[in-house]
Amino acid sequence: MCNSENDWTAKTIYEGTYERELLKFLMKLKIQDEIYVDIGANIGSTIQSVKKKNNEIMVYAFEPSAICLPLLRQNLRESKNVSIQECAVSESSGEIEFFDDENPYHTGLANSRSMNRNATAAKVVTCVSLDEFFETSKLDLIVKIDTEGHEPKVLSGMKKLIDKGAVKMVIMEYTPQWMSFEFIHDLNLKIWGHGESKLYVIQGRGLFRTKLKVSQISSEALFRIDTQVNIILSKELPRYMRSKRLGRNVEL
Repeated sequence: MCNSENDWTAKTIYEGTYERELLKFLMKLKIQDEIYVDIGANIGSTIQSVKKKNNEIMVYAFEPSAICLPLLRQNLRESKNVSIQECAVSESSGEIEFFDDENPYHTGLANSRSMNRNATAAKVVTCVSLDEFFETSKLDLIVKIDTEGHEPKVLSGMKKLIDKGAVKMVIMEYTPQWMSFEFIHDLNLKIWGHGESKLYVIQGRGLFRTKLKVSQISSEALFRIDTQVNIILSKELPRYMRSKRLGRNVEL
């Protein structure tokens, strides 16, 4: 993984502590004909995890950060079937203000709002909605979103794809202070349009050898979590990830 040896992302990837639960989950996904869409691809660690089992998987990587893009290209230079899109993703296509972050110790802080002391002056970048980007395609998509608080707008821009059944799964970073109760309440109902919530939280057990645990959770229980976690939005977990007890909890 190419990056500065002082960078937090690169250092924790090397140590094996960077997003351990998420990367382990992605490595266990059996992606075949689906397309993997990585929104907030950063320097490519999540894409490398997805491609460990099958380098032939088609990937679309969206990343607007001028700091991350050279590293993303370098890290994925040996990966097949990767289309890097130098733009942000939002609720509609056009342009959006974007703040890179010049913190030399962390490449993962760029975002669409100025909230870090090392943030650069706002610049305007191209943005797309997934509804428009994949408008004419008949696809099965697995979408990962990590956009430092911009997740609700990304989801708003893929509602048509969800309505027509093109999105099989959304894997998303949930940060409590960036998401209102209104957004969290009945989150799955708003997105999938049916009554039963199918939200899952990705967690780990163990300090060194993490045991991955995927648990179904209500929107109310999710709102009570006060730390950053990764969640899954899906009508059902894949069959190979379901436990014998109604698929509500499974350790992998």
